[in-house]
Amino acid sequence: MADAMIALCEIDGVLSDLERELLAISHKNLTSQLRTCLKSLASCHDDEIGDFRDNFAEYRQSVASQLHNVCNRLLQTIQSKLLPAARDPIETIFYTKLFADYNRYIAESSSGDQHDTSTNAAREAFRSATELATKHLPITHPLRLGLVLNYSVFLFEIEHSKQTAVDLARSVFDQAINKLETIPEHQYRESTLVLQVIRDNLATWTLGIETD
Repeated sequence: MADAMIALCEIDGVLSDLERELLAISHKNLTSQLRTCLKSLASCHDDEIGDFRDNFAEYRQSVASQLHNVCNRLLQTIQSKLLPAARDPIETIFYTKLFADYNRYIAESSSGDQHDTSTNAAREAFRSATELATKHLPITHPLRLGLVLNYSVFLFEIEHSKQTAVDLARSVFDQAINKLETIPEHQYRESTLVLQVIRDNLATWTLGIETD
């Protein structure tokens, strides 16, 4: 599915709402498995690896390379096809958020110059998307809430700006909760699901900060 969506993007860069969602979902499904695998590998202790240290490092690098290849292909498509063809602010925000997300995935699974480059690219894209979303979307819009969710995760996990992440997530959560009655019916389920994840993150992060 991800290959088919990339091929579709290469035609003229113009996607319907459904096609945009399929692009995002197909790549999320593809990268989620690889990211989960890398996180599992990272949690292994030295005594569990034992005599397989060299093979372990080689396998981890292989998985990371697969992830980075998927991410880089999508990032290139966003830059060269999708953003230049964006027809309105929602499309621009959607693709800029996607660009930030997939740079974040590279940053979390790399080191050195590659980590720094991807972190910087993600940071700039999150800031740009946030500026546009603040200007064009209500606080309860699912795309804006999803952007805040992912940006706060980036701040917490990649930038290690834990308090900034908490402040951002809490501010938007509180504002959105007070405007639940204004959410259009067709957006209500998606918006409230994102709000639940933001709430769960806040509970976990706040407890962790207090423990530290």
